[in-house]
Amino acid sequence: MSEIDLQEKNLYDHIEIGEKLKLFFFDIVTPGSCFFLPHGTIILNRLIDFVRKIYKQMGYEEVNTPVMCDKRLWDVSGTMINTKRTCL
Repeated sequence: MSEIDLQEKNLYDHIEIGEKLKLFFFDIVTPGSCFFLPHGTIILNRLIDFVRKIYKQMGYEEVNTPVMCDKRLWDVSGTMINTKRTCL
């Protein structure tokens, strides 16, 4: 990756932008998952409402999946290999 590409990537880093705008933050206790702050929660809830309307229009049903999963899921999906240095 060139220096210009890296600079442009950093301009649009969602983690940095979210923290600067006080929307959310990340902590070592939950690698890969953020804590939403009040303004971030407002945006998150509006996005969820928007998606739910689309689900209803398209005839989809909403499901929920577990928040915590065994490490094997991340091994199978390849996520553990790709994010190991930040998750462990």
